[in-house]
Order: sequence, then C-alpha cells, then structure tokens
Amino acid sequence: MKKLVVTERFPLIKPWAIAGFLVAFLATCGLQAEPTVNASSPISVEQLLQDTEQELTTFLKTVPLKERMELTRYSWKQHWSLSPSKQKNYETWFSLREQKEQWTKAVDLKKDLTALYPKERRREAEIVAEADQIAHKITETLTEYRKKWKMIRPAILHNFFINVGLKEKTGFCYHWVELFQGRLTPLGIDHFQLHWGVAFEGRMRENNALVITPPGGRFEEGIAIDGWRKAGRPFWVKANEDKYPWVERIDP
Repeated sequence: MKKLVVTERFPLIKPWAIAGFLVAFLATCGLQAEPTVNASSPISVEQLLQDTEQELTTFLKTVPLKERMELTRYSWKQHWSLSPSKQKNYETWFSLREQKEQWTKAVDLKKDLTALYPKERRREAEIVAEADQIAHKITETLTEYRKKWKMIRPAILHNFFINVGLKEKTGFCYHWVELFQGRLTPLGIDHFQLHWGVAFEGRMRENNALVITPPGGRFEEGIAIDGWRKAGRPFWVKANEDKYPWVERIDP
C-alpha cells in the first residue's frame, strides 16, 4: 500500500517576507516614516565665482567674434541704439560681468576676514564658513540695495540730491550700517563680532561703517566695511589704515 504524500498548500512564510508586507501595508495607510532630507551644503563664494565665470565663457562662445569685441565699447545708455539681438547679448554680458565682479569681491572679502585670525587658525572650518557667510551676505546686500536705493556716484552727490529734495532719504552712510547689521545678526555668527564705527561724529564729514573683528579683538584692527563710500559698491579697509579715524560707537 502506497503512502499518501501530502503537499503543503501554504508553505512556511519567511520572517523577512512578513516584515516587507507590513512595511508596504503601513505605507498604504500613510503611516510610513518620513524620509530624512539632508540639507544641501551652502555654495561657497568661490564656487559661485567659478560658476559665473563658466557661464560667461559659455555665453561668449555663442556670440560672433566681431560682436564680442564690440561689447566693451558700449555703455548701458548706448546699448539701446543696438539691434534687438545685440541688445539682448549686451544685457546678458553686462549682467554676467557684474555677477563676476560681485563674487570676485566676495572672495577677496572672505580672505581678508579670515586673515583677522592668526595663520594657524585661518583654515578652521567654522571660521572659514562664517567668513563665507558674511562675504556672501555683504556683497549680495550691496548689489540689491545699490539698485533699490538708486545710488549715485560719487556718494557725496547722492547725499546732495537727498538734501535738496531730489531723492528719497535712503542710502546715507548710517543706512548701510543698519542694513548690514540687520542682515548679518540673524546668521548667528560666533567667530566674528560686529561693531558700529563712526568718524568725525557730529560734523559735516561724519561717516559710518560696519567694523568686523574676531570676538574680543581690537576695534582698530578690524575691517571697516563702508557701503556708502563707493555708492553701494564693495569697499572695505583695515580700520587703522583708513583716511577716516574710526572709533566705536557704543550706542548708535
């Protein structure tokens, strides 16, 4: 008599299969855990400069050689007399050139900020990162508000137009200090300290600037960032090397 062989209609289910089923089931019910999103690292000013240079190079390759040579001959006012296609090329070139100058200045400012520290500390990641944030924010703010406030060069002429009522009261030297402080303070900078610098206070020649030092550093050895002097274009100098006798204003 033959043995009856019974085959399993429901073979043993492996544990990993059960786990996979449960995960899928929970996902359909909306109970799955949210994926962790890693915040992308901020782009350094060096990378922004490199990207802009690459974009400018790529653009110029699309412009005929003769027209490329003519780009530098026109001012912004003159470019309106060009053909529509040449106007567009000029505007693109002008914008990229401005961005290149902006990020070049940002890279230089970052180097000068890190140079406030002794050589053995200038490559510390936190110092470099904060110097990058400051340089980025300062140059970005200058570009934005130079246009918003319609700054006129030389800066003394800008002030004159305000005083005779031909311009709104924006763009004075102290406006720039207030603006810089308002933009930088929320960044939570720990390795640099912000100071309000003033020269010739109470006189017609009075000027104000943001002075940056390492925490506890000597004010006169800090970097004075003067947004007004070049009418919204980047300008900074060591406080003790400037023509203005900067002193700290404790309660602006």
